[in-house]
Amino acid sequence: MLSATGMDLESFRNIPWSNDIISVPSEQQGFRVYKARAQKYVYFEVQSAFVPLLNKYLKLRSYVLNGKNSKYLFVRIHNGIPSKICDQFLQTYHDRVSHMLDASLPRITSTEYRKYKANWVLDTKGTQVASLVMQNTHRVFSNRYSSSAKKIRQKEFTKLYAYITDLSESEIDDTINTPSGACIGGQVPIDIGTNIGLDKDCSTFWGCLFCVHYALHADAEDLHKLKSMAYTIEVVRDNSSDFTPALSETLNRAKYYINLILEQNPDLIVTDRIIDKQLADGSLHSYWQAYVNLWALTGKI
Repeated sequence: MLSATGMDLESFRNIPWSNDIISVPSEQQGFRVYKARAQKYVYFEVQSAFVPLLNKYLKLRSYVLNGKNSKYLFVRIHNGIPSKICDQFLQTYHDRVSHMLDASLPRITSTEYRKYKANWVLDTKGTQVASLVMQNTHRVFSNRYSSSAKKIRQKEFTKLYAYITDLSESEIDDTINTPSGACIGGQVPIDIGTNIGLDKDCSTFWGCLFCVHYALHADAEDLHKLKSMAYTIEVVRDNSSDFTPALSETLNRAKYYINLILEQNPDLIVTDRIIDKQLADGSLHSYWQAYVNLWALTGKI
């Protein structure tokens, strides 16, 4: 939506929404504008081809709000209260996606989205329409979105889309399930830069959470794996002198990912409680259960 509208970040965050806002054809062919019913003021304008995707988002927005009201089109829910998205939402979104996919996922800023939008309209609609859509004079637009700037934007987005395409077409097919989640891109561990002293060894799975190849699904299976891992580390912490700063960092990392799963998939909250009961009853994921059993047999705990 940010790239579809070409808005600056602050305007984008403050896009209003209500049942009185309607969509009507724009003066520019192939575009639609969203405005208050019976008023001339236009809130935003998008390509007609983008409207079905926006309608899907509106249904999702209604589901997330669950009967609550918000005057903003894009919202976040904090402690059950809806508010407009924060000015760091792109950073937050990138961080969460990169944790789920790969830490090397290229980053695109709001300014780059806006400039790429301008280049797209310029290519498909011409300078006159592009300058109107981007709310610039013809002269300013021509200077700001020159051919050299266009090449830079294309290079930035090509890097991002090439990464995603390569990930979806090759690496995801090679995903390997592990006791700590999943592994994408082979069995050669590469530290994400933590230097916490925990060995990255693909024959064990303690260091996976700090590897660039680590992947995670927001489902019950991976939630059970991570909670079992965290439970196992807590057993060491509470019953052994072998608890190290590296294990403490691993525990914090596991809890971070557990919270991330629950944020991404709130339907798992009930499952989370069930897993807690299973762990209390000694029903861990088989890999982590084997560790606990071994430590108990050898007297380490």
